Amino acid sequence: RMENRSDREKLNKFNESPEWETLRQHAVQLLRSHFVSHWPETLPEPENVSAAIVALNGFCILCDWLGSDENYFTPKPNMPLAEYIVHSRQQAYRRVKDAGLLQTAVSHTPATFSDLFPFPPRPLQTLTDQIPASVLLRPVLIIIEAPTGEGKTETALALARRIAALRGTDEMYIALPTTATSNAMYTRIQEHLRNRLGLPPELVQLVHGQSFLVKDDLTIKPLENADGEEEAAQEWFAPKKKALLAPFGVGTIDQAMLSAMNVKHNALRQIGLAGKVIILDEVHAYDTYMTTIIKRMLSWLAALGSSVILLSATLPQRRRQELIESFAGSTVSLPCPDRYPSLIAINTAGELYTPDREISVYQPNKTIQLERLYFTEEQAAEKAQWLWQQVQNGGCAAWITNTVDRAIAIHKALQHIVSDDVDVSLLHGRLPQEQRQELETQIIGKYGKNGTRPAKGIVVGTQVLEQSL
Repeated sequence: RMENRSDREKLNKFNESPEWETLRQHAVQLLRSHFVSHWPETLPEPENVSAAIVALNGFCILCDWLGSDENYFTPKPNMPLAEYIVHSRQQAYRRVKDAGLLQTAVSHTPATFSDLFPFPPRPLQTLTDQIPASVLLRPVLIIIEAPTGEGKTETALALARRIAALRGTDEMYIALPTTATSNAMYTRIQEHLRNRLGLPPELVQLVHGQSFLVKDDLTIKPLENADGEEEAAQEWFAPKKKALLAPFGVGTIDQAMLSAMNVKHNALRQIGLAGKVIILDEVHAYDTYMTTIIKRMLSWLAALGSSVILLSATLPQRRRQELIESFAGSTVSLPCPDRYPSLIAINTAGELYTPDREISVYQPNKTIQLERLYFTEEQAAEKAQWLWQQVQNGGCAAWITNTVDRAIAIHKALQHIVSDDVDVSLLHGRLPQEQRQELETQIIGKYGKNGTRPAKGIVVGTQVLEQSL
């Protein structure tokens, strides 16, 4: 505190006394001589100033968190400056390494579909090797629309490997609509890293609000001769604000959407996604509100150098164009907009790829019989009776209804009429987490791709049944 006017007049524009100004300038000179002397006089202008500011902001937050760890950086008041700087550099390297930020995420697996997967590619999957490299060298948006069973997930993983081979890193984040689908994909991606990319499965982080409840059960255990570094790094990435910084992530779509929203530490999430391949599954499942945020997120991802692969059963033409415009910055005229199944790739330079022929489906003779049923909301008993008739002589049925109360009513009515040899399950969003997880595992085990289906089975559920499983 200055006691008189003459002392106050000595303050500079930073409200400093001459002594403090001298100390500050001395500190700046020390920092410049030890850290900045080898930097160029001028830096190139960033292509996108807003993205550069966000990236720098996120990077500074990360550096601050790392540098604030007192386990690595303790005061050394009596250490000479030159010795202190050498010591601090060594500690900084240790901290970054122990956090897992130096882990390699580069696979040496060849980038063709047949090198990744041991089975013959389906018609859609053959396109992964046909997209020109020039389209994939820049941040690219790829939209894949196809029915269930055509191999969209394998197609996306093969495309991610091709992009990685061209751009130098295999890092990716896979976003799904629900925790259940995220949990299933988490195990699948760990196996993909270990069996196909030749990378440690511990590099994968599970990212959703309930991950702490299930992650230990779903994580593939490291090899006995592993040095434990990856496992230790996983602990550092575990908090949700840091989770997207992990080289590989599987989680719910909301964790990625937060990067495009005005929330605390969104810049940290953005640098976690920067430069990665982002795969968004079940894009048709998102409503208008979520799609608006996703479109904004696509603009940021393009600016941050990320590539995005969108997977969907189908998309309206208007929504498809909006997604393309958000990423590429302009509309594009598609040669065959009504073609289905379809694959569209467009990069930030406007280079477009679409197949020059129709994509045949893997199951061309598959037929779906549509039958309209007429019931009122309250006719739970009649619905149950109809379901019972469908499986009396053998078979499995799923009934998806709009509300939890209706699902419970139908399930209750079924329990009163079906015989003991019918396997009846109920799945909805009100179930406790542990019970729901156990039930989902049972249903997948019975009715999934390699399930042991019961002779007679009925599953009643809400949209959770369709979106989660």
